[in-house]
Amino acid sequence: MDFLEGTLLGPLWCDSDYENNRHRGFMLFLSMIFWVIGVHLTLRANRGNLPGMFTAPIFWLVTFILFMIVSPLLNFIYYDQEFPLRALILLFQTVKHASIFILFYSLIVPKLILPKDGNIQEAAMHSLNRFAEIIFDKSGLSNSTSGLVTTVILLLFAALVAIVLFVLVLIFLPILLSRVVKIIQRFIDVIFLRSTVRWRRTYRNKHPFQMFNPTEPTQVNTVTSDSQA
Repeated sequence: MDFLEGTLLGPLWCDSDYENNRHRGFMLFLSMIFWVIGVHLTLRANRGNLPGMFTAPIFWLVTFILFMIVSPLLNFIYYDQEFPLRALILLFQTVKHASIFILFYSLIVPKLILPKDGNIQEAAMHSLNRFAEIIFDKSGLSNSTSGLVTTVILLLFAALVAIVLFVLVLIFLPILLSRVVKIIQRFIDVIFLRSTVRWRRTYRNKHPFQMFNPTEPTQVNTVTSDSQA
């Protein structure tokens, strides 16, 4: 439960031990799931049955922004609630995190629909030949055997670089999106904490913690700093 709360609420609102751990396995698992879903959606898009929820980027952008704004308030009252309401708040946070990935799918997947009358192999060979022609023109290589060998080596090197970049994107793009969400959310959380000091102090006087674990240093420091402000 601590890991789930740390992932969805953020380290500012829960046990700080979450932030100290790397969670590399979870992030790699997230990357794998992200791309499995992406491939599945791309295949469905090319079959013409892409779900409508993945064709509405504006909706998911608005959803993401609204959920980010509301999140600090829900996180603040999270430990005051019974389990059913806590579960709803965690579900809310899950939708918030998922919305940025659905937004990405909505922007990218529809553009990956291939023309049904196009010849992919022919297009690939044309691009490869064009790339070879550019190398000949720019480098001054001749059509001799040495020039052809050099061209093949350059093509293999370019293919290797492309594969490495592709693998890096596969691994780090979902992680980067998740990091961006956390950075933006931390910024919004700090604004919320600094702009609601008086309100939070009044709220805490009327609603003292009922189910709060006092060993969680982040929450204790927040309450203490509010009382001293």
